[in-house]
Amino acid sequence: MTKKPTPTQKKILENAAGIRTHYPKNRSESGGWSGANLVCRRNGWTDFSGNITNAGRAAIGLPPISVKE
Repeated sequence: MTKKPTPTQKKILENAAGIRTHYPKNRSESGGWSGANLVCRRNGWTDFSGNITNAGRAAIGLPPISVKE
């Protein structure tokens, strides 16, 4: 079973993918974003630099990026 991102996690993943730019609206929302960011890393959707992974792209419905050598 694949986990689905919460609305805040989806905004973080969209930021990482460069689709849209979302910001927390106030200080309390900013605290929620830091927790959601941690969960995105724990689920493997982003790496420690904040870049989106192929698992993160799949979580928001984007195709994976294939790297050709």
